[in-house]
Amino acid sequence: MTSAQRPGAVRSVPGISPGEAATVCSRYDLGTILEVRELVRGSRGSPKVVLKTSRGLFLLKRRGPGRDDPRRVALSHQVQLYLASVSFPVARLIGTREENNSMLQLGTWVYELFEFIPGTPFDRSDAATHRAGELLARYHGAMAGFVPLWPVPRARNYASWDPAAGLRPALREARGRAGARAAARQLVGLYEEARRRGAEVGAGALADGFVHGDWHPGNMIFRAREIAAVIDHDSVGRGPRLLDIATGALQFSITREGARLALWPEQAHRGRLAAFLAGYHEGARTRLSPGEAALLPWLMIEAMVVEAATVAGRRRTRLDIEGFLGMAARKSGWLAENAAEVSALA
Repeated sequence: MTSAQRPGAVRSVPGISPGEAATVCSRYDLGTILEVRELVRGSRGSPKVVLKTSRGLFLLKRRGPGRDDPRRVALSHQVQLYLASVSFPVARLIGTREENNSMLQLGTWVYELFEFIPGTPFDRSDAATHRAGELLARYHGAMAGFVPLWPVPRARNYASWDPAAGLRPALREARGRAGARAAARQLVGLYEEARRRGAEVGAGALADGFVHGDWHPGNMIFRAREIAAVIDHDSVGRGPRLLDIATGALQFSITREGARLALWPEQAHRGRLAAFLAGYHEGARTRLSPGEAALLPWLMIEAMVVEAATVAGRRRTRLDIEGFLGMAARKSGWLAENAAEVSALA
């Protein structure tokens, strides 16, 4: 507590006004509020603050537009409460004082309160990556027993996504730069090749289950090389488990060097890629089939192109879009050229 702040006061936090924070906090049994500070992590459209109180540390989050449908939030919370009940590591939801409701609706806003879990950044080690793969297998196994009370959407269907249309917002942000246009054309071609190869190996015949939908290091709280919690369950959907495996394999094997995207190596980190897949195999009830292994590199390419289009297409981004699309094209090209090696690892 600073000398200018009295116990129970809530100082100004960007994105959440003092009156707003005070009103929300009054609905929970938090004891005395000692300190409030902004947490800059995840989507900027969903502001977050860390509350230091006489009863511990908590994370208060206001849902951003487009992510505040009460039914979708209710499904996300049901998933988290279910996972906690089977001892899967998630951040504990805090219920309101009077109704013990995990979701607080005030006016047009939706709020959530979690136990705050301190952690460390992903250290890019093979050991932490192996743990992430193992935990994904455990997630799929646990979710096999989940019985939803709310409608569960389909997971993102890459096969129905239009890469040319999806990349248009990114090209608008790039202001017609020739390098961005060339990279976009390459990404469209690689995406179409990946979709064709996927159809050849039977992508449409994969069995459905519940998938996390966004399995990457930013959605995990690490403590050294262990994972203290998996967060952000907003993208839960029905789909083949390989969607999660492909996303995780891509995100955990990304290689990067410094801030200049043009210098990022095109190849995946083979050690982390192998570690992630080995971790999944060790934790899975059923190992990947030959068909799933053959499909994996092509789904990784599809995930890369969709992610590149989504990130680069955000309005008023500070990203070097031309460099970013070029980096994504190089990495996707490497996956296509080395598809047999990636499949062999799976």
